[in-house]
Amino acid sequence: MEDEKTITLTREQFDILLLMAGYASGAAMQAKDARMAWSFVHLTNVLNKDNPDFTPYEIPPEFRV
Repeated sequence: MEDEKTITLTREQFDILLLMAGYASGAAMQAKDARMAWSFVHLTNVLNKDNPDFTPYEIPPEFRV
């Protein structure tokens, strides 16, 4: 990626970040902002890209980044 950032989080902070993304996705869907909701789902996939126990969410083609 052209502009990557590295952050360091404890496991607890990482779990909270994932929970925040989940709440944000739900709030965006409730507000009928599908693009924003799927952007948080994409972020969840990115955050878990190195997690062998994570199954990435399938994002509809029209909302892929």
